[in-house]
Amino acid sequence: DGSDRFFLDASFKHPLFRIKINSIQTRESEAENEQTSERVFQDRQYQIDAAIVRVMKARKTLSHSLLMSELFQQLKFPLKPPDLKKRIEP
Repeated sequence: DGSDRFFLDASFKHPLFRIKINSIQTRESEAENEQTSERVFQDRQYQIDAAIVRVMKARKTLSHSLLMSELFQQLKFPLKPPDLKKRIEP
């Protein structure tokens, strides 16, 4: 809140060279939060596409339900079936 003060004690001696000072975590504004989530969603779409290509190259032919289950196993982040459906079907 701006009232914090830090001072350097030049006479301080310690055998360890590093002293950790926890940085104050800044809060993201609503716009920054939305921007971040949009970038994460875009990156995840690329990961979904890459996983689809990997599975289809390995299996050649695969039913839709088996493809969906394989993608859920490969992708580690939480995703919804409609998101996968959008990436699979043109």
